[in-house]
Amino acid sequence: MVEEKYELSEADREIIDALRALEKDSGKSARQFAADHLTYSETVWGRVQSGEYFKMVSDPEKVIITLRRDLGRLQREMALSGRYTNTEWKQTDEARAIFKAMDACRVKPMSDPNRLILYLAPTGGGKSQLCGQAVKRHNAKVVEARESWLRGYFTCLRDIGTALGVKVEKIYTPDALEDEIIEALIRRKTTLAIDEGEFFSARSLNLIKLFLNKTPTVILLCAIPEAYEAWTKANSHEARQVRRRTHAVIRLSPIHPDMAAKFLTGLKISEAQIKPVCVVLSKFANAFGHFDMINRMVADLHECDKVDVDELKKIGNAIRAEMDLPPISFEGGK
Repeated sequence: MVEEKYELSEADREIIDALRALEKDSGKSARQFAADHLTYSETVWGRVQSGEYFKMVSDPEKVIITLRRDLGRLQREMALSGRYTNTEWKQTDEARAIFKAMDACRVKPMSDPNRLILYLAPTGGGKSQLCGQAVKRHNAKVVEARESWLRGYFTCLRDIGTALGVKVEKIYTPDALEDEIIEALIRRKTTLAIDEGEFFSARSLNLIKLFLNKTPTVILLCAIPEAYEAWTKANSHEARQVRRRTHAVIRLSPIHPDMAAKFLTGLKISEAQIKPVCVVLSKFANAFGHFDMINRMVADLHECDKVDVDELKKIGNAIRAEMDLPPISFEGGK
């Protein structure tokens, strides 16, 4: 009986071609690309590209399924990375304090587990931008917490493992995945940045403690203050244990007009208008949206023929209306 040759479909070839393109764009060797991103070794990956490997296995279709999964994971990793490597950034006092704390934590020995830095800021307070700067400065690995972490500890482990480059697909138990993640964190001193840190259960808080106890990892945890207080109250014992391992807690202060002035670069604005414009910017920012609000208002200012306080108030309240927020009144014209 003659064994039928597996014929690659157009969709199969698209998967292989997409992975080849990503390998080329990565600048990595075939060996490193396979080690970092593929289920298969460099040798198998080479045979897949030549078509030879499909003659060597009993279930060629399974090869494609595996490669499709690898491609999807890599594309998700790149999308997440893109969010944190293409962020605009304005230096703040809080950011300076955070990076000073991170530098101090990175030189601590593993015997000192106090390597957690908490950044608490409301919506628009620069948490994602801060994670992006951690990627730029320290090659941090970023993971976004999500609501499913509250219901599924394994989901939390998979998300963190994926962010660290651990091949999680063939690991089916939490204990085994914990071990793989810890081994990865021990092999290389890592800064782990956790964005959207609103969703912690007792078990995921214990995982943070485990990382700090068993590895030299530095952890930056960014969260909305109200959410931080909620999971601290709901998991008081575990939160207390995490607090004991915290190097610094840094909260976003109200945005001062001097800080708002840093966002006006490129605008044609008279000296007389700079101070009142910054006052209005900071008032809108502190009411809701913080740095995100300033960025939106300044972007609209670039479309205006003139930059003045009255125009800025209209812009700010128009944006608030889009968000279903009430307008801000300025009594007496202030």
